[in-house]
Amino acid sequence: MPDKLDHMLSVYGELAVRVALNLQPGQRLMIIGPLANGGTSLEAAPLVRAVTESAYRAGAELVETLWGDEALQLARFRNAPRESFGQFSSWFPDALTQHVHAGHAVLSIYANDPDLLKGQPP
Repeated sequence: MPDKLDHMLSVYGELAVRVALNLQPGQRLMIIGPLANGGTSLEAAPLVRAVTESAYRAGAELVETLWGDEALQLARFRNAPRESFGQFSSWFPDALTQHVHAGHAVLSIYANDPDLLKGQPP
């Protein structure tokens, strides 16, 4: 079974890089996830690795991933001051804009836990 899963992840990685992104040699790739969760879910690591391998085979200069952990977001909702919920990383929008203006590629991989906030007060 793991061989079949590895094969499917490899196919998805190739499709994402070669078809969806049309990544060109020398381009960089930034892999992100839902910004509210801080980045790509750790559970998506096998797919991110397959995409990364495909990107380097396609000639990517550099592949970077912004990782997130939904449990950290839940900890924030449970423990951070309510007035802080409007705050966000100040560096990321600038970094993303510079990345895109330089002609590099961005891929969002979402692997959210739909029940993360189940039972939490609104």
